[in-house]
Amino acid sequence: MTTHPTHQRRARIALTAFLALIALGSCAKSSDHGTPVGPAPVASVAVSPASATITAAGSISLTGTPEDAGGAPLSGRVVTWSSDNTAAATVNASGLVTGVAPGAATLTATCEAKTGTAAITVTASAPVGAIPSPIFPPDNVWNTDISNLPVHSMSATWIAKVSEHGGTDNFLWAGWLYPNFGFRYQLVDRSTPRVKVKIVQQNPADSDTSIYYPFGPNTPLEAGTADFRAFMIGTDNDTLYEMYLANWNNGDPQARQACAWNIKSNALRPDNRSSADEAGLALFPGVARWDEVQSGVINHAFRFENTSEHIDGSYHLWPGRHSGGTGGADCPPMGARMRLKAGYIPPSNFRPGTLVIVRALQHYGMFLSDIGLNWEMQGTDDPAWDPGVMSDLFKIPANQFDFVDESGLIVDPNSGQARQSSPAKRPQ
Repeated sequence: MTTHPTHQRRARIALTAFLALIALGSCAKSSDHGTPVGPAPVASVAVSPASATITAAGSISLTGTPEDAGGAPLSGRVVTWSSDNTAAATVNASGLVTGVAPGAATLTATCEAKTGTAAITVTASAPVGAIPSPIFPPDNVWNTDISNLPVHSMSATWIAKVSEHGGTDNFLWAGWLYPNFGFRYQLVDRSTPRVKVKIVQQNPADSDTSIYYPFGPNTPLEAGTADFRAFMIGTDNDTLYEMYLANWNNGDPQARQACAWNIKSNALRPDNRSSADEAGLALFPGVARWDEVQSGVINHAFRFENTSEHIDGSYHLWPGRHSGGTGGADCPPMGARMRLKAGYIPPSNFRPGTLVIVRALQHYGMFLSDIGLNWEMQGTDDPAWDPGVMSDLFKIPANQFDFVDESGLIVDPNSGQARQSSPAKRPQ
């Protein structure tokens, strides 16, 4: 039977319409009645936290979540932020709020003409006290007098190897001078906002990733190097926070290493774990501070650095926890400790502040803790420092030091506690 052309045309039209419906159904959601439904509209914006108190120069991150009429979160929507009182608090595009001055501000998150708000109260920054003293218990190895310890059997070899190039390698190096070089630190307390820090470019297992750090956009960083270390001292919780290559990163903070120390404990980091220092030791206790020099007595060890080729990276000595360096067996390893010889007589023109450091070097010495310049000590970036003290330290010859054998101090290889009965302490 022959089909009429009109019927053929109608059949093609019907088939085309049927295929179009199938195609439409495959790319659009339909209601129960077959009507296509577009993206759900934003009905509200939930802001979390809804209220908070921060200090001037403190910060907090807000989250704005668009929701549909049923309260379900909607993804893929753009949220913008604003503050109704930027004199008290500002907010960036990511929802990071920064306190400016005491006052109140309403922070608004907007998405597709719908808004949500958070009430922020900014208080004045309160005094947070002084640096706890001592850092670590009195019987900690950092605070133990080593003036009577035996000289290490490799001492002469290590001293000679590191000093082999002569010149500045034959003298102590004072690696700080305000305002261009030195470590900076911040005292914090429970009012200081805390953030999670992302560990990048290093095994996160080397860091304490489960804690929140008192780190913000105004945390001072180390001056003069690209190490960008940060030190925050919790005066309310006896915690020292240290970070290496710290970066606020526009409110998404990160670091290559971050760890926290209970300064009332002798606990060491797990063996083979580094810290802000390659040796896996706390760094801040070994930094020279002007306030301690002014007190007239320093009762703890310092830290120092050597170039990589002058550190044996195949092992480390207690209390060091991590190895580093490219030198051979004639170089000292991380954790090695040396002291200034008791018979060293300072020049008569040494400043009183220098003599305080000299006495500490004779009684407490310093630990090899990181890679830097040979025999390099570190200090705080403090405008009160007398630059003449640094000039004096550069005059102390390396051959006036001995490396000591600390093995007799070990109570537990996984603890920083040190035996105090032998050797006996000598009066300052």
